[in-house]
Amino acid sequence: NLSAQPHRHPQPYFLHVSEYQPKKNVERMLEAYGSLPVETRHDFIAIVPRYSGPAVRLPGVTLIAGRQPAAVLAQYYRGATAFIFASLHESFGMPIIEAMACGCPVITSNQTACAEVAADAAVLVDPRSVEAIAGALDALQKDAERREELRARGLEHAARFSWRASAVQHAAVFTSAMRKA
Repeated sequence: NLSAQPHRHPQPYFLHVSEYQPKKNVERMLEAYGSLPVETRHDFIAIVPRYSGPAVRLPGVTLIAGRQPAAVLAQYYRGATAFIFASLHESFGMPIIEAMACGCPVITSNQTACAEVAADAAVLVDPRSVEAIAGALDALQKDAERREELRARGLEHAARFSWRASAVQHAAVFTSAMRKA
């Protein structure tokens, strides 16, 4: 059971969690964040193990380059205004489900598996558009009602991805295959 406590940060923050790879689109997300007015934008915490990109010198950005234990990640997810995962290519996108399971609203890519994994429980953006990403960040930081709606949808959606749900689905597939044999 992961910690139910949110991460304590002096300011509201957006969160990004991923490995550092070009397809994860970290630089474009930071560019989008940097385009928001400094006076009104929430902070941005990026947990990116083995980060080797350019130095990040944006006010409000905290880059954590070390791997974090699951309980600590859960605290970050629970404390965030929203989780941003605008990846250019994914085969699944586990951080999307992790964020939703922790009650964190999600902004993700409208392409590849991200859109399918998120379904209607996230804000979908064009991951190649700095303007689209910035617009989604700005809209969610201003709209508590929308964040609450996404939080509720995300919790419900993430429950479909539990180990128990997976076992039930696998059992149904095996039973069906045995009946056909």
